[in-house]
Amino acid sequence: MAEPLPKAYVAGFWSDEASFIAAAGAARDARFPVITAFTPWPVHGFEDVMGHPRSYIGRVVMVAILLGAAGCMHFFVASSVESWAINVSGKPYFSPQFWVVPIIETALLAGALVNLLAVFHACKLVPGDNAVVDPRLTDDQFCLVLPIDAERYSAESLSRWLADHKAERIESRTPAVETAHA
Repeated sequence: MAEPLPKAYVAGFWSDEASFIAAAGAARDARFPVITAFTPWPVHGFEDVMGHPRSYIGRVVMVAILLGAAGCMHFFVASSVESWAINVSGKPYFSPQFWVVPIIETALLAGALVNLLAVFHACKLVPGDNAVVDPRLTDDQFCLVLPIDAERYSAESLSRWLADHKAERIESRTPAVETAHA
């Protein structure tokens, strides 16, 4: 599940995938709280490196596909057999061999729509609520975001940790402190 970016964080950037994966595994082993990672393309096995459990989306989509197929089959039986039984050239009323393609297409449509909604839900893709760490993330940059925790991790210690793990660029973001004027 995607988590929103923390208010104060240190971000490390890599252009080398292997160095990034090694740093992400080390961050998980160091037990940093809420580690957020961005990759420009899908990285095979990265969910295992980060310790994420298997996604529930595949099972939800499978249920949607089965329900879509069952709903389409029910429609054909209700319309062709029960409500409007018409004998055309001696064809039997219940002839599922003619319904195979529409049933498959309906099942795939149901699965695709539920997949879209499940991904939006799982990744929390709500309009206007997404923070961009760096515009180059979708091009060629890997990013690891570590939250600044005043009790355990300062910006300096996290920056040193990222530098030790071969981060090519390190940025620190802290919320602006507002002062009240009397």
